[in-house]
Amino acid sequence: MLRACFKDVPAAWTAYLEYSPAAASAVQNGLHFDVNDELLQLHGPRRFKIAFADEAGKLFGHREKLEALAKFKLRQLVRIGFIEFATDTSIENSTAALSSLADFCLNQLLEFHRADANPLKLAHDETMPFSVIGLGKLGGMELNFSSDIDIMFIYGHRQGVDEFDEQEFYNRLGEKLSRDLSVNTACGQLYRVDLRLRPEGDTGPVARSVESYEAYYAAYGEIWERLALLKSRCSAGDPEVFYEFSQMQLAFCYARNLLPEAIAEIPHLKERTEKEIVGNNGLNTHVKLGIGGIRDIEFFVNANQLLLGARNPTLQNGQTLKVISSLADLNLITAEEESTLHDGYLFWRRLEHRIQMREHRQTHSLPTDQETLDKIARSLDYANGEELWQVQMEWRKKIRAIYDSFFNPLRKREAVSHDFNFEFCKDPEQAKRNWHSLGAAQEGFNTGKRTEHAFNRFAPLLYGQLSKLARPDLALSKFVAFVGVYGSRSLLFESLTASPKALEVLLTIFDCSQYLSEVLMVSPEVFEETARADLDALHDMQGYREDFNTMVSAGRELPTLRLFKRQQMVRLLIRRILQLAEQRDLQLEYTNLADFCLQIILEQIGANSELAVIGLGKHGGQELWFGSDLDVLIIGANDEKARDLVKEMKEQTPQGSLFQVDVRLRPYGEGALAYGVDRYVEYYRDHAQLWEIQALGKARFAAGDKSLGDEFFSKLLPIWQQRCQAPELKQEMLSMRQRILEGRCKSGRPELEFKTGAGGTVDVEFAVQYWLMRQGTFEPNTFRGLVLLSEEFPEQGKALTAGYTFLRRLESLIRLDDNQSHSYLPANDEERGVIAKRFGFSSLADFDRHVAELRGQIRGAFDSFFAQVA
Repeated sequence: MLRACFKDVPAAWTAYLEYSPAAASAVQNGLHFDVNDELLQLHGPRRFKIAFADEAGKLFGHREKLEALAKFKLRQLVRIGFIEFATDTSIENSTAALSSLADFCLNQLLEFHRADANPLKLAHDETMPFSVIGLGKLGGMELNFSSDIDIMFIYGHRQGVDEFDEQEFYNRLGEKLSRDLSVNTACGQLYRVDLRLRPEGDTGPVARSVESYEAYYAAYGEIWERLALLKSRCSAGDPEVFYEFSQMQLAFCYARNLLPEAIAEIPHLKERTEKEIVGNNGLNTHVKLGIGGIRDIEFFVNANQLLLGARNPTLQNGQTLKVISSLADLNLITAEEESTLHDGYLFWRRLEHRIQMREHRQTHSLPTDQETLDKIARSLDYANGEELWQVQMEWRKKIRAIYDSFFNPLRKREAVSHDFNFEFCKDPEQAKRNWHSLGAAQEGFNTGKRTEHAFNRFAPLLYGQLSKLARPDLALSKFVAFVGVYGSRSLLFESLTASPKALEVLLTIFDCSQYLSEVLMVSPEVFEETARADLDALHDMQGYREDFNTMVSAGRELPTLRLFKRQQMVRLLIRRILQLAEQRDLQLEYTNLADFCLQIILEQIGANSELAVIGLGKHGGQELWFGSDLDVLIIGANDEKARDLVKEMKEQTPQGSLFQVDVRLRPYGEGALAYGVDRYVEYYRDHAQLWEIQALGKARFAAGDKSLGDEFFSKLLPIWQQRCQAPELKQEMLSMRQRILEGRCKSGRPELEFKTGAGGTVDVEFAVQYWLMRQGTFEPNTFRGLVLLSEEFPEQGKALTAGYTFLRRLESLIRLDDNQSHSYLPANDEERGVIAKRFGFSSLADFDRHVAELRGQIRGAFDSFFAQVA
């Protein structure tokens, strides 16, 4: 409906051309309009398409199409301007029409380039998986009469198309679209284009895949990028591709753990804009960026969205007025504040449009000459420019008051300053230098306010966890190195802040395992992948196979067995740190991992039906841990494949080795690696010494042909039981134990020899093995054997079990560090003190005393047992 001041459409048209020199110029240059009631109807996308088809006809040349589209766009711009000038249409209708016009132009340009899509192998009617993302006013359907358009380009992957070719094609397409929008035609440019809001700005690729956007924003996205994406919308192209993007955008913009300090950066952005762009002279004349202007309202609304949108889905909207209404509905602002923000926004947008529709020029400042100001004022039904000035100053005052009431408390939030002294570190000054490097800008890192805020929140947690460690200096230096290879410091700090238990685990790994620390330095993603895995389940062979198959099917780079083994070692250590399993269960899992690796290698070399692997020692007893070798016997006739198996298991690669395999317990300890069952029967029956019979008591089928393994045990067990009845068995075993005691003290300090020394683990194992052999009971596992021994010798069994449990825990802790076998405590007091602290002892003296007492009890039980047993 016409405004009351116009008697009919022609009168309104004449007034409009007098008001807008840009519209008058377009008419004078041949742009014809039928001045009637039809001119007052706003068009949408469908009408745009029909109108353009009628107007442009059949066009073939690309330049010809661009000229026609630019002319069409100018016609619609003049038309929308006239409707707003002459009628009571709402500002929302105008901005929606202007935004739809931009969407239409973008879609037309995509159609112009449809023929360029041959590299994508699209069917005739197939949609190109490419979208133009509208941001800012375009994204919010709030475009004005002379906006540039903020856009980004996104694409989805197609099967059968090389990813590099896709990236190259879509980057070229984005560049073509940008040139088309900016080219000068007889009717001017289509739109000024701003691509700087894309990741990495002018230095980043023009188009990215959904996955690339997700990775960038998760790792490096700053607060201003969250602001930009609040209004993201599919302006043109494939909506399905944008839908994938939008799921990431929602999680990024409406993060539940967003810090108030991050929101405090918003008023600083505004202040810099006022100082550097607007200047003192423009603070009360700039409609958009001045005091209490459009940007004040938008920043107030956007900040509330970022802070509260995760818990209030109605705030997840790109249109300013709708969000203001939702804030009021949620009682987050008062009715008076809603009225001020809503009406103030409409006032500024009407004024902005009146300024811009005169010249079709991007300007947001009130004119300085009185005559032009008066014209603008009268077009808005004010008496003159002076009245308009007074009204706009009042709006500035009321809107800035709301803005300040929200942001002033945040402005006062200063970055937290922590005074950490690192007195618990061996070298506090070096620790401080390492600490400061975590929050400082470094070459090659994207370091912004997000990183600063994230570290300030993370710092107390990190400091607290370091203070609990045995080697905090080492753990901190390893953590600094890990941050260096991880990539995004802000993402890492935020993740660990949200999961203190993950931080505890990571630092404990750095503190206690040099070997696994190096694994994480080379492959930092292993920690996250492992931490997300099922940590509660005890893995058997089938569990490992399922995990390995998942790793391979996921298309992981270098999905090798060695990488898998190292990842599973990290998993086992995490289970240990979190106390999700007892040490004996972890040893069982690690043994299962060794069996799995043997099984996979047998399958890979084609020997699964030709060979069987029998585990001995700790392997046979399912008591392996880090640093353990695999003592094995190999059953079968194919010695060449047996050698291939051992080679593959032991071979050292950049991803490490699998396991060191020891085949010296085979018959005669030399010659062929694999023998048939009958050869083993002959050897153990006629030639094996008693210590070899003792070793055979730890035998267990590990991998390969199960029928071969069953045949081995069915024929060898009777021989083992018969040989165990030898009358000299007890004396032979005691003599052997004494020879070990006298010949293997490598440290020169018997009190440190927790394995072979008096009261060490070997005492326990000999007692258990003798009892089982004398009873003819075949049980390879030491702990289960202790249960059987304790039934007959409860006092000795209790002492042996307690001592063995502690010493195996001690051994496992020492082996964690370098993945090597250790049989004695370090002679260095400082190193031994680290172990004591990890076990919870208040002093090294207490630890040494406890170890000595336990070993004394083990030795006493050992002597008592052999004195009583037949």
